[in-house]
Amino acid sequence: MQLNNLGISFESRFEHTGNLSDLSEAISNEQEAVALTPDDDPDMPMWLNNLGNSLHSALNLQAISLTSRKPSQTSGGPSNSPPMATTTWRCS
Repeated sequence: MQLNNLGISFESRFEHTGNLSDLSEAISNEQEAVALTPDDDPDMPMWLNNLGNSLHSALNLQAISLTSRKPSQTSGGPSNSPPMATTTWRCS
């Protein structure tokens, strides 16, 4: 439960500050909470929902990054996208 709460705190802080490392920490903590929770635990749906919310935020950042690039950047040119756009998260 503490890992999930920590993840929610990082997600909330990311929403207020825009600090990408907070979002990364949120996802890491929430993934660990899911990994350590038995499948039949009554809290599992909540943990998965919170992880999904953080992953959704990351996906939105990637979409914004891709749509805000100049045409020359989408055709193999240099990229000014934030580091988050190249970060890959894996759910286990």
